[in-house]
Amino acid sequence: RDINFKQNGFFLGGAYALLFGESSALIFNSAIAILEGNYFSEVDLDLLASDSDKPFKLPIGYDSIGDTVGLNFGVSWKGNIVDNVGYTLGVSGYSYKFDAKEKDVADLSESVLRFSAGLSYRF
Repeated sequence: RDINFKQNGFFLGGAYALLFGESSALIFNSAIAILEGNYFSEVDLDLLASDSDKPFKLPIGYDSIGDTVGLNFGVSWKGNIVDNVGYTLGVSGYSYKFDAKEKDVADLSESVLRFSAGLSYRF
C-alpha cells in the first residue's frame, strides 16, 4: 500500500507574549497556510480468478490534486514555581481541509485539539 500527500504553497504565522512580572507570560500563536496539494493512493489487491488457483494483483488507487487551507492556533501560560523550576500549561490545535478537484475523489479534512502541561528545571 502506498499513500503520499504532498503540499506546496505559502503560510503566514506569528506569536505574541504578554509578560506578567519577571517570570510569567501568556503566549498566543496562530498561522494560516494556503497550499496546493497532491494526494496519491495505490493499493494492490490480491485476487483469485475462478479458473486458477494462483492469485494476481490488481492495482487500484487515485492521484488527485486540490487546494488545501490550514489553520493553527495556540495559547499557553509559562511561569515559575521556584527559581529553577518552571511550568507550562497550554492548549493548541490545527485544522485543514483538502478540496479535491476531481469529482470522484473524496475531500480530506482533519482537526486536532491538544492540551499540554510541562515542568522544566534549569541548571
